[in-house]
Amino acid sequence: MVAFFLVAFFFTAFFFAGFLLAAFFLVAFFFAAFFFAILPPWKMWLLSLVNCTESLQGVG
Repeated sequence: MVAFFLVAFFFTAFFFAGFLLAAFFLVAFFFAAFFFAILPPWKMWLLSLVNCTESLQGVG
């Protein structure tokens, strides 16, 4: 009986933790997509930053 409750508790805890983790990643993904969609200057700045690091690596 105790083992059954332990297994049920751990299963519920892991399931809940996985659900929270998935929800967090989903919200973060949507937030990032919203940011990239609504702020073109931010996107251009990020792209220029990536190009800058690539050019620096090419020079190095």
